[in-house]
Amino acid sequence: MKRVDNYMANCRRNVAVREISGEEAVQAILSDESPDVVPVTCDTEPSRLGLKLNDTIEVIPDDTGVVHSSTLLNHSDSFEGKEGVTLGALLCVNRKETVVQIRGPHGSIRVHFPRVGYVVRKSIALAKL
Repeated sequence: MKRVDNYMANCRRNVAVREISGEEAVQAILSDESPDVVPVTCDTEPSRLGLKLNDTIEVIPDDTGVVHSSTLLNHSDSFEGKEGVTLGALLCVNRKETVVQIRGPHGSIRVHFPRVGYVVRKSIALAKL
């Protein structure tokens, strides 16, 4: 443990950390000019899940205590508007991850979710409109 403690102490000395506000974080994320890299979509995963690229989907952790996902999956209720739910356009789905494009008042970002531990399905709320 001493070796780890020494390593962490050295990191704290050599790395400058600056606290920023939420608004500054939004600007930093949206102004990032990193190339947009989207993983390759497996041919079978979207169709197996009943999805197509650019579908509006709902993503929710399958172990959340806020919304019991198995209850929702047995009904035609939407996840939309429930705490912990991400709603966006499907950019990629494969055996390892799901990538969703989320649009907000300041711009859009891509969010990567691991496949394990998350329920992914087409948005029922928008399908009912």
